[in-house]
Amino acid sequence: MRVLLAGLGVALVWWIIIDVLWTTLAVGSGGGSITSRVCSWVWKTILRHHRCASSHHLLAIAGYSTIIISTLVLIFLTWAGWVLIFSASERSLIFADSKQQYSPC
Repeated sequence: MRVLLAGLGVALVWWIIIDVLWTTLAVGSGGGSITSRVCSWVWKTILRHHRCASSHHLLAIAGYSTIIISTLVLIFLTWAGWVLIFSASERSLIFADSKQQYSPC
């Protein structure tokens, strides 16, 4: 189980690194896989609300919201990957005063 957690964490962190590099360095070919999906989802959601309410103010903030949401998703996924990596260790949770390992049972 620990190897699986560590493997998933490493794969997730590497996927995020490749996505960030692809998004920032590959100017003509679009964003990475995660960034493209998040931006597409945000844009479709904003357009759906625009068709119902016909608010141009919503379209005006679409770019800012796309950047902020995609950045937050990448930060959350990076955090989740590192949590998986550190959760694979036996001594990932210890008591600070006694240095003994925590066991839930």
